[in-house]
Amino acid sequence: MMKIETELEVLLNEFRSFSNEFQECMRSIRNVIDGMKEIDGMLSRGEIDKTTYATLKREYKLKIIPYVEMYFDLKDRVKEYRDKLNLILTKVRLDLRDLRREALLMDEKRTRFEIRRKQERILNELMRELDTLENGLDMRTELDILEIYLTSIRDKNRSIPHERLAKYRQHFNKLMNRWSNEKISLTERLEGLEERISEVNDSLRLNEIRFSLGEYDHSTYNEKRIALESKLNEIQNEIRRIQSTIEEMDSRILRCSSLLEELGA
Repeated sequence: MMKIETELEVLLNEFRSFSNEFQECMRSIRNVIDGMKEIDGMLSRGEIDKTTYATLKREYKLKIIPYVEMYFDLKDRVKEYRDKLNLILTKVRLDLRDLRREALLMDEKRTRFEIRRKQERILNELMRELDTLENGLDMRTELDILEIYLTSIRDKNRSIPHERLAKYRQHFNKLMNRWSNEKISLTERLEGLEERISEVNDSLRLNEIRFSLGEYDHSTYNEKRIALESKLNEIQNEIRRIQSTIEEMDSRILRCSSLLEELGA
């Protein structure tokens, strides 16, 4: 059986290479996405014409395709590294448990105990890094690059192995589940904001009544009204932002689902 120290050293080297490759892939994707946003802005500002825009957009989409394939391949390897890290972490913790059972540790065992404690910290840090890698791209960006990729396959009538399409379907299903959970939270947030609007409107009406009854002078009335209307406007803007997010994400989900069905996934 390979010693824990050797296993950990081998895994650390493998993981560092994997992490660097994953981070570089995400940087490349973000750079292409930023470039696409930039030409969107250039078109809206009238700095380029529609023909130039269409050419540049097409080039950016072609550029991102290999990075998308690499990204989802790397995502598939996350579980492999999580399992490897968990295995060594379990071995380290079992050895720590055995060492703790001994009331008085001899120098040799005390040294081993400290080594295991350090290894446990290293492995926990790697687990956190793995979580960061797995969630490196936000859900919206993942849906965007998946849509770009699937659209390219469809438009160019590219042949793609069924197992690769099935893999993309699995990734999409995970994204859809994540969105379903987030949508529930956003919907609950909307309900709370609607209640706050009702409360602010009640306060506005109460302010009117108190002013009409002479409880407030005109200056106090206006001060309260302006503050309440500002709060109302702030809540309404937040509602519109959340509604826009929900509509936008629902559309992305629908487009990706339709593309996958169209491609037979």
